[in-house]
Amino acid sequence: FVTASESKAVTAEGISNNNLSDSGLICVCVGTNKIDYIEIEEVFMSCRALGRNIEDVIVLNAINEVTKRLGNVNIIVDFTDGDRNKPARKFFDSYLEKYKDVAPFEYSVQEGLLDIRTQVW
Repeated sequence: FVTASESKAVTAEGISNNNLSDSGLICVCVGTNKIDYIEIEEVFMSCRALGRNIEDVIVLNAINEVTKRLGNVNIIVDFTDGDRNKPARKFFDSYLEKYKDVAPFEYSVQEGLLDIRTQVW
């Protein structure tokens, strides 16, 4: 068993399962502990979650869970532009641009909208 303080990375999985819908796994966020900060390496979102106007809640809650599990609020998001990720660029510019350099992650979690399961490795 690895504790969060000893861990190198956390995977947060967003699960949508409530009275209104059961979309299953809709988001995965991978963060790696770099001692002074957490690098958000990957964020994946299912097409089942897009277009509901809650993309920000899904991704930001997942990032928040990664920071809690790794015990560090400082994050950096390394975004790589590509031909097919214009929606991701728009999201990054709207919500995560200030984290292109290391900065404290600030987000008020909206409880109960999404179940987050984490795996420490």
